[in-house]
Amino acid sequence: MDAENIYKYKAGNFDKDNCKILKILVQGTDFVIYKRDNLEDLKRPEIYFLGDEKYNEKICEVSVNISKVESLSEHMTLGPKFMKHKMCGPKFVENDLVYALLCATRGDVSNANQILTGTLNKIDNIMRLRAKDYYRSGSLILVVLMIVAYYTLRVKHPFLVAALGGTIGASLSISINLDKIKLDYENGIFSLIWLGCNRCCIGMICGIIAYAAIHADLLFGYIASTEKWGFFIISIIAGFSETFIPNFINRIEKGIQEEGD
Repeated sequence: MDAENIYKYKAGNFDKDNCKILKILVQGTDFVIYKRDNLEDLKRPEIYFLGDEKYNEKICEVSVNISKVESLSEHMTLGPKFMKHKMCGPKFVENDLVYALLCATRGDVSNANQILTGTLNKIDNIMRLRAKDYYRSGSLILVVLMIVAYYTLRVKHPFLVAALGGTIGASLSISINLDKIKLDYENGIFSLIWLGCNRCCIGMICGIIAYAAIHADLLFGYIASTEKWGFFIISIIAGFSETFIPNFINRIEKGIQEEGD
């Protein structure tokens, strides 16, 4: 492709595929890198390389990683704006893609692939952080709902206090142990939020079981059943710990088996 045709490519014009050119990123004497409308998805522009045939082989060598970056970066545009990390805007992806393409045109395919691999790792880390944000948000949503229920319902039944404590305990467990939790961001936003809610539902049930066990003198007999804040604290512990109630149930089961023998 000659320089005359290359310099016809300007923002606002249409390219050979009849796609509108949104922005010229890099323009040389025999190639141009630009952002254009994506005919398959107008909300998601694509970066396109057009140049002399001598570049085709080098571009093909990095095309696999470019496709991976573009595919993975699709996830970065999903979700509410307030949940998006500052780093995960399309700007750094765009810059890395352009830099990698420039390296490829200069024959430095190895460096180009290293840049793209680094971009993939950055996107992956960001998406894992966002997945954890959604997971934690699900737990916080349930905590807020339980607090609203507690203060709006006229009857303050002890089971409601225990359920609130168990929910708060589970939410605390999620926040404290968030770095240890492994989540797959490809599950989708609502699945991740549901997982957070589900963990708090389990905590809620554990809190209620803890209250019932205290009330039946099966657990912490020194706490009087009338001491609301005493079993509230125990319900928080029961919701926080994933082994507290299972261990208690195992002890009860062993006791029953020993009495049967």
